[in-house]
Amino acid sequence: DELDTLDSAAMQFAKELNELHKKMSADQSKLRFLAMYDELTQLANRNNLNEYLHKSMIRMHRYNKPFGVILIDLDEFRKVNDTQGHTVGDQLLQQVAERLLGLVRKKDFLCRFGGDEFVIVVDGVVHEADANITAEKVIALFEEPFVVNSLKVFVSVSLGVTICNSAKISVDEIIRQVDM
Repeated sequence: DELDTLDSAAMQFAKELNELHKKMSADQSKLRFLAMYDELTQLANRNNLNEYLHKSMIRMHRYNKPFGVILIDLDEFRKVNDTQGHTVGDQLLQQVAERLLGLVRKKDFLCRFGGDEFVIVVDGVVHEADANITAEKVIALFEEPFVVNSLKVFVSVSLGVTICNSAKISVDEIIRQVDM
């Protein structure tokens, strides 16, 4: 009888440990998502960008594959939040993310850098003109207004473009260059 009770307790303990393991795994996945992705847009975030740029630098050095970086800044986005509210601003950012996702190729990388800034890493860029083609497509995305809660919102953008073709440059320097 004592062995049956002990066996039952051990089975219950094993079941509880298994449930705890599942919960911890789910929590770890959620923490990883929060650390690497923007919750509002579901795009990669700045942490993810830094990691991606480090890997791109390694590929560029190893295989001599330059890449372009485009920083997209929504002009006067603060006015949208101030006049229409943060809910409209958030919905606008989500729509911007959707449009940009429709533009980038599978081999490129898109992230919400923070606030009203987005970054595209364009793979396989040899000359600045190659990155400028993507930049021109980005600008064209903003020619049509966004519709948020039946309100037409016109947004203009400022872009920065840089080409990374030297292994001597740091990730921070890439960001600084494209931000200028």
